[in-house]
Parts: sequence; C-alpha cells; structure tokens
Amino acid sequence: KIFERAAERPVEACDQNAVCEKAAAKLASCIVSIGNIDYFKGNYDRALEYYEKASAVPDGRNAPLAARIANDMGVVYLKLGRFDLALKNIGRGFELRSSYFGPRHPAVASSYNNLGNLYLDMEQYEKALENYNRALKARLRSLGTRHPAVATCFNNLGLVRSNLGEYEKALKLHRRSLKIKLYAYGPGHPYVAITYHNMGSAYSDMGDYEKALECFRRSLEIDRGIFGGERPRIVETHNHIAEIYAATGRFDEAAETYKKVEGIIEKNEGLKNIYLVSTLS
Repeated sequence: KIFERAAERPVEACDQNAVCEKAAAKLASCIVSIGNIDYFKGNYDRALEYYEKASAVPDGRNAPLAARIANDMGVVYLKLGRFDLALKNIGRGFELRSSYFGPRHPAVASSYNNLGNLYLDMEQYEKALENYNRALKARLRSLGTRHPAVATCFNNLGLVRSNLGEYEKALKLHRRSLKIKLYAYGPGHPYVAITYHNMGSAYSDMGDYEKALECFRRSLEIDRGIFGGERPRIVETHNHIAEIYAATGRFDEAAETYKKVEGIIEKNEGLKNIYLVSTLS
C-alpha cells in the first residue's frame, strides 16, 4: 500500500528521501512476493493473477524483474502441467537474465535449474541432466561448494538418477545435498525436508520401505512444524506413506492416512483441484 501510494505521486512532489522514484519497481516486486506466498500454499491460480498484475506495473518491465516474473509464472505453469507455457515463460526469463547478467550469474543458473525441472517433469532426462549440470557449474563458480543453491543442484540431479533407476547414485547425490543444507540451515528447515522427501522416494522405489518411511516421517515432521497441514508437499508425503503401508499389507493404516489427506485438501481449493481425484481413487 505504501508503494502504491508513492508510485501514484508525481516525481516533483517527492522530497529527497521519498521512495516514489523507485516505487513502481518496488511495488511490482512486492506483488510478485505476495504471489510467491500463494504459490507455496498451492494457490496456483491466485499466484498467476499476482504475477500478471506485477507485469502490468510500468517499472516492472525492467529486465531483472521481468525475468523474475516470467520465471515464476513458468514455475507455476509447470506445477499445473502446462509444459508449453512453462517452457515459454522460463525460456523468456532465461533469455532476459543471460543478456542482462551474462552466462555465469547465479540468476542464470536459477533459470537453468528451472529448465531442468521442466525437462524432468516432461521425462526428457538427458536434457534435464544437461541443464542441471550447467546450473551446478555456474553455482560452484560463483557461490562455492557450501552454498544451499549448490545443494539444490545435487538434489535435482538425484531426482533424475532416481527416474533413470540409478538409486544408489541418486541417494549419494541426495546425501551431498543434505550435508550442505544441514550445515547452512540446521535440521528443521523446509529445504532439509525436501531432501528427506526425495530420499524417501528413492528408498521406496528400491523396495527399502523401512528407510523410506523413516525419511518421509522426518520430512513430514519438519514441514508440519513450519507450515501446519495445508501444503502440497505435505499432501504428497502423506500419500507416499499411505502407498508404503498398502505395499506392505498395512491396509488400515493406508486408509487412515488417505483420509487425513482428504481432510487436508478439502480445506484448500488449490490442493483439491490437484489431489482430490487421485486420493479418492
């Protein structure tokens, strides 16, 4: 609201300490940040509305901010399974960042990472590996070996290896990711929960259900402690746990866990649209 008021004032009405000179860009950035909150809560349609609103702010069209908006829109479209729009927007963000910052900047590495995420979801694993390795090289050069963004690269490379059935390689990469994240964040951070979740998936695919359950429960404990109940990954973790219960003949526990999921998604329209049908099934 402050930036909205400042952005509407003529420049000559501002004193030396006023914010109105850069208020429009700051306004757009605030709008994007609000959209990011909806994204993390699983309210993808609302997130897109905020990103579109931010892109309509005149100073929101400067290259770094426009690249951020395009990238974030692409990430939402990826969650919605709209690969065409995801590629269009993430690709535009990558082009803007490359031309503005140069090829070795961390923001460009972020775009490589999101392209890797896109190709991973499209099951184009070689392209995913290519983009993740580019992101890793750029981040190692600019950020060093202990930066959390490097941990993200190891994590994502682990996801590709899991999809290729190379579970031992996947777990080795996830452990490298976990070591960096624990050093950077401590044990109770949501990014640590992500790695436990992905390690659980690898163990589950290997048929090592006890280790899988241990990892999923750690992930769930961290996420619930921070976010409460309504978040996409919490739903996914519950579903994985239920699948393991079913696979090991613990059907009552599986049914009880799916009912928990149903209760969670009934409270959130965005989650309902994505998970309700599969959960009832």
